[in-house]
Amino acid sequence: MPAYLLLQQQEPPQTGNFPKTGELPPLTEGPHLSYAIQWFLFTLIGLAGYVGLVRKEAKERSAAGDSEAQAGP
Repeated sequence: MPAYLLLQQQEPPQTGNFPKTGELPPLTEGPHLSYAIQWFLFTLIGLAGYVGLVRKEAKERSAAGDSEAQAGP
């Protein structure tokens, strides 16, 4: 349901007809650089984990293949 509020009084009273906007916060880099570094590190950890899992799987398959080859027909 659409609605609006009407200000009856204000302490301290506003001078002039229009409300004044508050001061904007200073523009800084903030935590953006640390978040970017964090996500790049997550990417590196994920890639390293993937490579590690692929190598482990290849080693296990190689070991299984060697044991089958040694068993013979």
